Formats: sequence, C-alpha cells, structure tokens
Amino acid sequence: MLTGENGILTQAQNARDNTDKATEEEKIQMAVLGSSVTDNGYADILDATSFENELINQFGNNGYQLVTNGDGSFIITVTDTQRKYYVNDDKTVINSDNIIELGTAEELANLSQDVKNGNTYEGKAILLTSKIDLGGENWTPIGYYPTENSTPDVETNKPFKGIFDGCGYEVDNLYINTTDKGQGLFGLVNNGKVANITVGENSNISGGRATAGIVGYAYNETVIYNCSNEANVTSNNGIIGGVIGIAYENCIIKSCYNSGDVTGKSGGTEGIGGLIGQLYNGSIILESYNDGKVTGNCFVGRSYRY
Repeated sequence: MLTGENGILTQAQNARDNTDKATEEEKIQMAVLGSSVTDNGYADILDATSFENELINQFGNNGYQLVTNGDGSFIITVTDTQRKYYVNDDKTVINSDNIIELGTAEELANLSQDVKNGNTYEGKAILLTSKIDLGGENWTPIGYYPTENSTPDVETNKPFKGIFDGCGYEVDNLYINTTDKGQGLFGLVNNGKVANITVGENSNISGGRATAGIVGYAYNETVIYNCSNEANVTSNNGIIGGVIGIAYENCIIKSCYNSGDVTGKSGGTEGIGGLIGQLYNGSIILESYNDGKVTGNCFVGRSYRY
C-alpha cells in the first residue's frame, strides 16, 4: 500500500521529517558548541552576537529567526520548517517535539490541571504566543502544594519542573481568593524556570503562606527571570511577596519588579515583601526592585533594589 497512515509514501515522508529534525538540532548543537569556545577559554553563558554568527555559519543569513531573551537563553525558529528550538541558559537544547505553545485561557488552565495530575513538564519548554485574559475566574496555580504538606520536596506535591517563557506577554484578570498556601500564577516550581511574563493590574490574589503574583514557592535552583507583577497581593496568614512568596535552596531571581500593593498579616520572623516574602538557603536576587506599597504587621521588606 502506497498511501494511508501506514503506507510506504507516508513512512518515507515521516523518515524524511525525522532526518530533517535531527539535522536541524545537530546544527544548533554545533552553533552552541562553536560559540562556547572563545579566545579566553570556555564560555559558561552564550554571547548573543557570537551565537548568531555561529547560526549563520550553520543555516545561512535567512535560514533561521532568533529571539534573544537576555539571560543567555534563545528561541530559534528554522525558516524552512518553522520548527522551534529553545536553548536554555545552561546550553541545553530543547527540540521542537518538547516545545508547547499556548495562547488561550483554556490552554493555560489545561496546563495547570495537567501539572496537578502529575505531569511535571521536566525537559519541556512552554511558550506563550499571545496575551491571556483569565476572565476573573478562580485560578488554580500551576504547581500544586497541598496545605497539609510540610516541605516542598514531599512526594505528594505536584510541582512544575519545566521552562515557562511568557515571551513578553501578560496574563491578566488572574483571580485567587483562598487561605491555601502556594498561590500565584505558579504555586510550586521545583528546579524549573519562569521567565518573561507579567501578571496584569486587573488581577487580584489572596492566599495563605507562600503567595505572590508570579510564583508562590520557588524551590531547588529555580530561576525567575524578567518577571513582573502589577496585581495586588494579600494574605492573612503567611509569607507573601509581589513576585515570589518564598525562594528556597539556591534559586535565582533576576531582572524582576513589582508594582502591585502587598498587604499581609503574619507573625514571628516570617516576611512580607514588595518583591519577595522570604529568601534563604543560597537563593539570590539580582537587578530587581519594588515600586508597590507594602503593609503588614511583622517584618516588612520594601525590597527596593538588589
């Protein structure tokens, strides 16, 4: 049989497509390697100019489109096939089979539900393709941290472990009103990355411990890059921040800002911050600031600039 799902011609085309994918990915890997070797040795982070020169060597001037994220990561679209590749700041290349593009409220909600069902999206990159309006419906954070669990590494948690790149778009009309912990656009991110996303000013977020606009609880070398929160964030019983609630175990927060009001009620040494509620165990903040009003009855951090 020549045609049909199992036909010879179909199988030949599938094989040809797979060969094209391998060739594209190999070219990108070669570009990564070529731009890693410099006159001064081996570069830990790719230089955008050097990387683009290497891509030209592999694909020609018109063979690709490149988006430079600014943190050493890139999105590449191959012109002939329109397949996308994500090069992370650790030089990992995520191929088109592991890239998921989302552009609607329904698709974002499905992502949240899929993570809650146990899909961590480790090794995958989620890319937004448009601004998303969540319509003020009750939002379930991406990454589930049950209130009864005591630590972020409990096996029954459902964290997000992939890469989420908002590509500069905004998620607006995000609404949360609960006393549960781990609240925000993302609830629990474990060794993942959230980048280039804004939670818009028409959003309203109220939660328990570890609540914020972008990520409630960032854990285990999670990277939060170029994210901003414009929503008002409140809590009556926990650690809260405008962008991140808690960052624990060598997380990196870079080029982020908050302009929403943060209002909290807590106790002891727990924190309420414009940018972040609590930062510890090797986690760091770089080139980030808060412009929002911060109100609370315990330790309050204005977090102006880091």
